[in-house]
Formats: sequence, C-alpha cells, structure tokens
Amino acid sequence: MKRFYLIAFLLISISSVAQQFSVGVRGGFGNYSMDLLKEFQQWRSNQLQLLPFKTTDNYPITPFYRVEAALNNIKYIGKFALFYGYYSTGARSTVSDYSGRADLDAVINGHQLGLTIQKDLYNKENWSAGAYGDVSMLFSNLKTVDNLEITYPAEVSEKQEYTFLSNGFAIEPGAFIAYQLKPFLFQANLGLLGDFSRKLYLKGNKDMVIGVNNKPVTPQWLGLRLGLQVSYVFGKQNNKL
Repeated sequence: MKRFYLIAFLLISISSVAQQFSVGVRGGFGNYSMDLLKEFQQWRSNQLQLLPFKTTDNYPITPFYRVEAALNNIKYIGKFALFYGYYSTGARSTVSDYSGRADLDAVINGHQLGLTIQKDLYNKENWSAGAYGDVSMLFSNLKTVDNLEITYPAEVSEKQEYTFLSNGFAIEPGAFIAYQLKPFLFQANLGLLGDFSRKLYLKGNKDMVIGVNNKPVTPQWLGLRLGLQVSYVFGKQNNKL
C-alpha cells in the first residue's frame, strides 16, 4: 500500500510540470538467452533415451507487445510513463514415424509492469532522439507439455502438463529515435533487457523447483529488443522544454 501511495504522489508531482499526456502501443522482436531453460529442454529429451528427439525450436527470436500511458515534455526528464509488457518464447523437441509421435513443448511467458524515464538528447523540427531506462516488476510463467501418441501396434495416448512460476524485476536501458506527426508520435527503440528472476517453482508448491545438473533453473530474459511504437498525444503542442 505504501508503494501505491508513493507512485501516486510521484505521478501527481510530475503531472504538474508536464505539458502533454499520451497513450501508446509498441510491438517488436526480442532475442533472449534462456541458457538454463535450453539445458532443461535437453534434459527432458534425454529422459526418453529410446526416442531420437530433434529440437526444432529452442527459444528463438519472438515478438513482444507493450502498452503505456505517459506524461511528456517534462522539464529535465522528457517523458515519464507507466507500462505493461508481454512477451513469450519457447522450445519444442519432437520425433515421429509410422508408429506415432512424441512432442516435448515448453512455453514461457513474461509479464512486465513498470516505469520508464526518457530523455531527449537531440531535437530538430519534428525529429528527436535520446535515451531511456525501464525498471519493472517481472512475472514469468513456464508451461511444459509432454505429449505421446502411439498408433501401432496399439493405440496409446498420454499427456502431462506442468506450470512453473517465477518473479523478480527487470531493467532495460536503451536508445530511441522519434518523429512527430501531430497528434501522433512514431518511435523506434533499441534496448538491452536484463532480468533478475528467482527460481522457477511448481505452481501450488513453492518447495518444488526445477533443477538441472544441481543448478536451479531461472528464466533468463537477457537480450536485445527492437520495437516500434505509435502514441497519440493529448494536450499542448508546444516545443519541448
């Protein structure tokens, strides 16, 4: 509750010197390390040694999405925003032949809720460029699905699903370039996301954590992200301070 009051006080204080308010949406692509989860996927494949699994996806580059509400043209800062972000990636190992098919799927989702501060370092006519920094709470959700379908010599179907959770926080420093076409603001961002997540534990039982080779498995959202954002700006259209 104290954090809520602190954030509310901060927003009211900053809004008193802001010239504009904006809402925006962002989409782009991110590349995340996920080294420990890649080891976990290999371990899952090795448990069924009789089946020659082939990993077809291994936490590749995937899209991310974000919405924000921001105060703009703030003296000394530039922009202060609240945002929610969502991103997802995963892995699949599979094997199939005339007798059936087996799939080992793992999908991890990330949810961010945080603050961003942006500072213009260059302004000319409708163009601007500068730096930004994000600080956020981060909630991760990993779902694994083991699916076995045998059609010969007998029909057998088996499916196991597990959900694991983790939380922590994340930071993302980066740079941007923007173009204003009133009342819209178009912006390209390039940032480096780093996370500080706790161990993945089984949903409903925090004592059961994922481990591989005596190492606890955590999400590793470290990676570059490139995004494009469009915002609708309300309020005064004066030059930036």
